[in-house]
Amino acid sequence: MLAKQFSLPKHTFQHCNVHTLKDTILAQIKGCSREQKLESVYASMIKTNANQDCFLMNQFITACSITSRIDLATSAFSHMQNPNVLVYNASIRACVHCHYYSDQALAYYMQMLRNDVVPTSYSFSSLFKACTLLMDSVSGKVIHGHVWKRGFDSHVFVQTTLVEFYSTLGHVADSRKAFDDMPERDVIAWTTMISAHVRNDDIDSAVKLFDEMPEKNTATWNAIIDGYAKSGNVECVEFLFNKMPCRDVISWTTVMTCYSRNKRYANVIALFHEMVNKGMVPDEVAMTTVISACAHLGALGLGKEEYCISPQVEHYGCMVDLLSKGGLIEDALEMIRGMAFEPNSYIWGALLNGCKLHRNLEIAHIAVQSLMVLEPCNSGYYSLLVNMYAEVNRWNEVAKIRTAMKDLGVEKRCPGSSWIEINKKIHLFAASDKHHPSYGQVHLLLVELDDQLRLAGSVLEMGSFL
Repeated sequence: MLAKQFSLPKHTFQHCNVHTLKDTILAQIKGCSREQKLESVYASMIKTNANQDCFLMNQFITACSITSRIDLATSAFSHMQNPNVLVYNASIRACVHCHYYSDQALAYYMQMLRNDVVPTSYSFSSLFKACTLLMDSVSGKVIHGHVWKRGFDSHVFVQTTLVEFYSTLGHVADSRKAFDDMPERDVIAWTTMISAHVRNDDIDSAVKLFDEMPEKNTATWNAIIDGYAKSGNVECVEFLFNKMPCRDVISWTTVMTCYSRNKRYANVIALFHEMVNKGMVPDEVAMTTVISACAHLGALGLGKEEYCISPQVEHYGCMVDLLSKGGLIEDALEMIRGMAFEPNSYIWGALLNGCKLHRNLEIAHIAVQSLMVLEPCNSGYYSLLVNMYAEVNRWNEVAKIRTAMKDLGVEKRCPGSSWIEINKKIHLFAASDKHHPSYGQVHLLLVELDDQLRLAGSVLEMGSFL
């Protein structure tokens, strides 16, 4: 089948030498931008026996990795008679690149050892990434032993991936030991270790390492700022941010996220303005953060401004939340209906919350119907709608919804309940439960309390009882 797709004329190979043939196939491989072309090129390689050329197969498997054709890469590899270390490395790297085939990367490594193919530093860096994706500490430690045995423990790139492997699996002590044992470290190694301490919520160790670092790049500054941001130390975040010799989008976004976590929404918007005025183009994270801040403050003007990004579902969710809280319920619904993709439950939930806030029952009903398609077993949305109707004394609608909930089987399976201990005995009271032996007395007492509250002028929100 593949041979029929062979695209090179037969006379081309009759009048060209081996180098010209390799150059022609190499050019074809590098020109592959579509999956179908890869299959055609591989057909030509089979016909000319180029599929046994290790150099060309290295290039071909790499191209398969870029286009996520791991199936074609593994098939091509399986037909090779004597793959060398370059081909093995390309195959291992392709499996890691496609994530879901990380276990196959380890299988290739075992095959590599059985065939007496000596691994290189590139082999180990990819293998540690595979173990990280698989969260496989056992295989990772075995490969660590192989690194030490073969003398790659002084290789900066290999050791850096080892530091990342241990830290990702939560073995920060092993990660730090691997870092401390490095005879030489580059800025990436330092930043990786600092980030490991930050992920482990060990800001003190991260700061100490940061101070010891001989040369810092923007990623390193971002890592330490992120550490302080996660600990809620806004003052240190601001101090370090102002000290940065150079900032990128991540720097600005990290500080904006810190402000947002600490409910300093005005600071988020101010920093966003400063970021844009300095010529920085906000990314998706920055836009999500600032729109969310606008939603909390009700700043509709800024939230509706457009910037040169492709809107994702998170941005739509924040904008719907912003419009809904601002009372523009119809605009929010129009935005949802105009989305290029299907709205999720977060978006419909934001609309429903806005409807409750501004008592828009008609659109609330639309939101609930959509939510019940996405989450049919979630009774909370119907309950919210029931409360909204109850607040305006539309009891017929309350009864209809209650009946519909029973018919659809979406009633609350675990009703609200409370416990109280009297004379070392636990008493359980659940909503709509009349089986407690003291139910009559408790009910009479509640009626009496309700009468006294009404006489005292207290007005209770019916929604809190439903």
